[in-house]
Amino acid sequence: MTQRISAARIAEAVGIFPPTDEQRRVIEHEGDQPALVIAGAGAGKTETMSRRVVWLVANGVVSPDQVLGLTFTRKAASELSSRIDGALRALVRSGLVDSVDLSEPPSVSTYNSFANMLFQDNALRIGREPDSTLLTEAGAWGLAHEVVLASDDEEALYELGKSPTRVAEMLLTLTHAMIDNNAEPDDVLRFAQEFARLSELPPKPRARKPGPGKEVTDSVSAVQSLQTLVPLAVEYQRRKRERGLIEYADQVALALEAIRRDPSAAEPYRQQFDAVLLDEYQDTSVSQTRLLSTLFHGQRVMAVGDPNQSIYGWRGASSENLEGFHRDFGTEGAPANFELATSWRNSRSILDVANALVADAGADSSVPVVRLQSRSGAPDGVVQVSVSADLEAEADAVAAWMRDRMSDRSTGSVLFRARALMPVFAQALARAGVPHEIVGFAGVLEAPEVVDLLSALRVVHSADADNSLVRLLAGARWRVGPADLQALGSLARQLASYDADLQKLAPAVREQLRQSVARDDHATLVDALDLMVSGGPRVERLITRAGFSRTGAHRLYDAGALLRSLRSQAHLPLTEFMRLVIERLGIDVELRANESLRRPMQNLDALLAKASEYMHSAPASTLGGFLSWIAQVERRERLSTEGAQAQQGVVQLLTVHAAKGLEWDHVAVPRLVQGEMPARLTSTKGWLSAGELPYEFRGDRLDLPELAWRTAADAAEFGETLEAFGEHEKRRHLDEERRIAYVAFTRGRDDLLLSCSAYRAERAGARTPSVFLSELVERGVLTDFSNEFTGQPEPVDHGVDQFPWPQDPLGARRASVAAAAAAVEAVESVPDAAALGADPATWPDIGGWKVPIEALLKERADAGRGLSIELPSRVAASRMHEFLTDPVAVAAQLYRPMPTEPHRETRVGTLFHEWVERRYRVSDQEFSLTTESLFDDLQPTSAFDEQGRLRADGLDPEERPGTAPTVLDEQASAQLARLQETFERSRWATAQPVAVETQIRLPLGDVQTVCKLDAVFRTDEGYEVVDWKTGRAPQTAGELEERQIQLALYRLAWAQHAGVDVADVSARFYYVADDREIAPSRFFTADELAERWATIAS
Repeated sequence: MTQRISAARIAEAVGIFPPTDEQRRVIEHEGDQPALVIAGAGAGKTETMSRRVVWLVANGVVSPDQVLGLTFTRKAASELSSRIDGALRALVRSGLVDSVDLSEPPSVSTYNSFANMLFQDNALRIGREPDSTLLTEAGAWGLAHEVVLASDDEEALYELGKSPTRVAEMLLTLTHAMIDNNAEPDDVLRFAQEFARLSELPPKPRARKPGPGKEVTDSVSAVQSLQTLVPLAVEYQRRKRERGLIEYADQVALALEAIRRDPSAAEPYRQQFDAVLLDEYQDTSVSQTRLLSTLFHGQRVMAVGDPNQSIYGWRGASSENLEGFHRDFGTEGAPANFELATSWRNSRSILDVANALVADAGADSSVPVVRLQSRSGAPDGVVQVSVSADLEAEADAVAAWMRDRMSDRSTGSVLFRARALMPVFAQALARAGVPHEIVGFAGVLEAPEVVDLLSALRVVHSADADNSLVRLLAGARWRVGPADLQALGSLARQLASYDADLQKLAPAVREQLRQSVARDDHATLVDALDLMVSGGPRVERLITRAGFSRTGAHRLYDAGALLRSLRSQAHLPLTEFMRLVIERLGIDVELRANESLRRPMQNLDALLAKASEYMHSAPASTLGGFLSWIAQVERRERLSTEGAQAQQGVVQLLTVHAAKGLEWDHVAVPRLVQGEMPARLTSTKGWLSAGELPYEFRGDRLDLPELAWRTAADAAEFGETLEAFGEHEKRRHLDEERRIAYVAFTRGRDDLLLSCSAYRAERAGARTPSVFLSELVERGVLTDFSNEFTGQPEPVDHGVDQFPWPQDPLGARRASVAAAAAAVEAVESVPDAAALGADPATWPDIGGWKVPIEALLKERADAGRGLSIELPSRVAASRMHEFLTDPVAVAAQLYRPMPTEPHRETRVGTLFHEWVERRYRVSDQEFSLTTESLFDDLQPTSAFDEQGRLRADGLDPEERPGTAPTVLDEQASAQLARLQETFERSRWATAQPVAVETQIRLPLGDVQTVCKLDAVFRTDEGYEVVDWKTGRAPQTAGELEERQIQLALYRLAWAQHAGVDVADVSARFYYVADDREIAPSRFFTADELAERWATIAS
C-alpha cells in the first residue's frame, strides 16, 4: 500500500497546529466503512472534519468533488465549506502534493437543501413537479387554517373543544409527524378505531360508578381526535399538491419514496460522493436517517454527534440515532467509533460543572458519553451561583454580574429555557446601563412599538380586542387614565341594555342576555369607543351617564375617530395597511425622534418583513389570518434564529435552543428552579394527548415508552400500565431537560453564572432550587447554597402597589427632550431664522440629523429643476412605450427607483403565460434561441452579471426568467382557471406556433431592445406575432397607439430573426379575459421609433 501522508505532516506543510492524538485518529481513519465520531461541546469537530477532507484529498483517496458535507443551518454549512475550501487551497499552496483540482469543490449544504436537490432530481419518478414551490412556515399555517375553516364537519370540530387557530396548529403537528414517520392515514384511523374499544373494558374492582373510569375515557377521547384531524391532514396534503406546494418534510419523504420505488435512482449519488460527512447527527430526524442510510448504505460515511446535545426531540430528532448508526448504515465487521473529548472552548471550572451534570447519562447506551477534557493552558474560569429573594432581584443580580465583566470587545449572553421572562432581565440590564438585545423574532414581538402596532391591528380587526384597546388608550398617544377607562367600561355595560338602534330592550330580553353565556351577545370596550364617535342625542346621554372627564372624553373621541378611519382602510394590502397604521399612530415619528435608538425602525421593519412573507405564501393573506399566525408564533418558544451570532459589547438574550452552536465569553443561565429549568412537564400522557401521533407509528418507537393497552384486561390494568408509561415519560423529559442545561452551561468560554430566586411575585410560596443545582452540589463542583436559599426573606405584601398612571411617555428621556425643545424654540425666536440655514457650517450641533437634513434640503432645491438622467443602453420592449410617451415619469423613476409589490393580477398573468408555454412547448419548433446566442455580444451592465446573463432585478417582469409565484388565493385561482378556459375555446388553442416565449435583441438606434415574444404563428402572408394579455384592453385610440409600440418592436424583432421582410410579419394582442383580439391599423417603423428615441435622448 502507498505510504500515506500523515495529518501531522500536512499540518506542518500548511502552517497550522498539529492535530491531537484523538483528532489524528479521526482524520486518518483508513476504512471505507461507516464511522461514528462522538464529539463533545467545543471539541473542534468542524476543524477536524475539514482536516479529514484535506487528508483524504492529499492521499488520493477522493477528489474534492467526491466529498459531501451536510449540517443543519446555513451558518454552519457556510463555516464548514469555508474551512474546507481554505484548507484545500492551503494544501495546494504548500506544494506537498503534485496537483489538486479545485475547479469542482466539495458539496457542503444543509440537510434540507440536499433533500430538496434529491426531490427535484427525482420528482418525476413519483409523478410530482420538480419546480414545486416551497411553502414557508407562514404559508403552511395559513393553508392549515384555511383547511380547518373550510371543513364541513362542524360537529367533530366542536367536540375537539379548540379554537380554529389551535386546531390548525394541531393539524400541522400531526401532518408533519405523519410525513416524517411515513404513517399512512388509513392505518392511523384504524388504530384510533381499535383504541376506542377500550371503552368496553370492565370497570375497576369496587368502582363506585359503572363504566371503565376516567383514565380510560380521557385516553379514548384524546385518541379519537385523530378521527377528526387525520381527514383534515389528508385534505391539507391534497391542497398542497393541487397548488404545487411542498414543505421541507415533504422533500425528505418524497425523495425517499422515489429512491425506494426505483433503487437505481441512488446510484448517481453513491458514485458521485465517495466521502460523506454528517454533522450534528444526533439532531437528524427519523426520515432524514432513513433517506441518508438508503442512499449511502455501506459507504464511507462519517457521522459526528454528541448525545449530550440532542435537544430537538420535539421536532422528531432522537439521540438514539447515534446508537443505531452502524446498524442503519450497514457497517460490516467491527464498528469504527471515535471520540473528540478535548474542549477548545470552555474554562476548567465550566468543564467540571458540565461533566458533573451528565455524569450518569448514557449508562444504558452503547454510545459512550464523552467526558470533556480541558485543553492545555485552559484558564480556570469562574462558575458562580447567585441566590436572590425574588425574580426582580435575580434579574438585577444577573445584570450587575454582566456589567462587571463586559467590555467593548467581550461577548455575553443570558440563556433562557423559555422566553417569557426575557423582558424582565432586559429591563434590569437597561437599568444597569448594559447594552443588550433580545435575539431573533422573539425580541421583535417584545418591542413596545411592535406591541402597539399589533394592538392597533387587533382593535381594527376584532370588536373583542379589549385588552389591546386598553394598551393603546393608556399609552403615550392618548394617555387615558383609570377613571375614564372605567367610564368606558360603564358605557359598554349600558349598551347591553340597548339594541342596534339604541332602543331600550324589554326587561325580559335583558334578563335573557344577562344569563347568556355567549360572549358575542355583550358589548365590548371596542364597541363602546366606536359608539362615542357616532354622535346623536342618545349617544350623548349615554356618554354623560357614563361619567367621563372632559379631557378623557376628548381623548377617547380622538382615538375612536382614528380607529374608525383605519377600519375603513383595512381592505388595503396587508403591508400597505400596516404602514398606514404606523404613520397614523405616529409610531415611526416617535422612534426616529428617540436619540437613544441606533436603528429605530429595526423591529417594525422585521414585523413588516414577516407580514410580507405571510402575504406571498399564505393562501388568503387577510388581516385576521396574519394576526392569528402571529398569535401562534407568540405562543411558541422555539423560534428560529438562523444567522444569529455573538456581538461584541452587547449582552444577548435568547433561548437555549437558539444558542446551540454559539459561544460567548460570559454566560448567565437564570431561573434554575424546579418548574423552569428543568421545565415543568405539562403532561405525562405522551401520545395520549389530542392530535398526537401514536408512538407505534414513530420510526424511533423502540426507544420510546410502551403503553401495553392491548393486553389490559380491565380498567385497573390499564391504569397500572398508564402509570408506568407516565413514569417513563417523566424520565424522558428530565433527560431532555438535562441535555438542554448541558448545552446552556457549555456555551461559556470563561465565566458562568447560575442564578435562582426563592420567590416569584405571581406564584405563591417559595420555589425549590433546580435538581441540577442540587446534583452539582452533591458532586462537589458547587458550594452548598441551600442555607442562603432557604434564608431568603419572603417578599412583604405592602398592599396595592402604587405607580403613576398614565406614565410619562418620555420617561427618563424627558430632560433631554425638553432641552432639545428649548433649543428649537430659541432658534425660532431669532428674527431672521431662515438665514440660519443658509450655510450648514453655521448650524448648531444636531448630531445624526445633519446628513438627512442636508439631503432633504438638496432634494427640495432640486425639485424645481429638470432631471438629467443617462438613458439605459438596453430597454425592455414592454417598457419602451413609457420612455416614448412619458419620459419625465420614467426619468423620475430611474433617478429614485422604488420597489413595487407584486399584485394578484401580476401573479395570475405570470402563471397564465407559463401555462400557455408548457402547453405549446414542443421539441420540433422551427425557431429556437439559446441564452448564449442571445447575449454573447452584450457588455455587462447593471442589469447583467459578469457573464452577460440577465439579472432578474434589472428587467421588467415580462423579461425576467420565469419563476413560479408562491401561492394563489381562491379568487386568484378562479381567475386563472377562467383565463385558461377562455383560451381553450379560442382559435389559438388549436393553432401550432413556430416559436413560444422567445427572447430577441433588437438594435434601435443606440439602444438595444429586449423583446420577449409570447408566440409566433405561420400565416398565408408570412408570420403573426401574438402577445397574450390578461389585463384590461385599451379603451381609447390613444391607449392603443401607446401599446402598439410594443407590437411594432416585436414585428421588427421577428423579421430580423427570421430573415424576412417586416411587411410579411403582422402582430396582434389577444386580451384573454375579454376573449378579444386587437390588431392596430398601422405599426411604427424602425426609423420612426429610432427617431423618437433620439429625441428624448437629446
